[in-house]
Amino acid sequence: MLADAANFQKLQAEKEQQAQENEQKMNRIIAEHNKRVATKLEQFRKDMETAKNTTEQLRNDIRQIRTDNDETLAQIESDAKFEIDEINKKNMQN
Repeated sequence: MLADAANFQKLQAEKEQQAQENEQKMNRIIAEHNKRVATKLEQFRKDMETAKNTTEQLRNDIRQIRTDNDETLAQIESDAKFEIDEINKKNMQN
């Protein structure tokens, strides 16, 4: 009976030791997982910041192109009006 009690205590101690080791392993796994998630989230944040900056730069480029195009159209209209006026003046003289 004493041997059974000693064996029981030994098995119980081994079981407790195994449970502690498993808990430590789980804690390491969880910590590693959280570290990887944090790394991925940081990379995602950086990628999104880069995409945001690129998008903003493209918007600025488009605005500038539109402004340039508007100026070009205004100049073409002005030149066309001038040419039409010149042709009309020549026709009036004839």
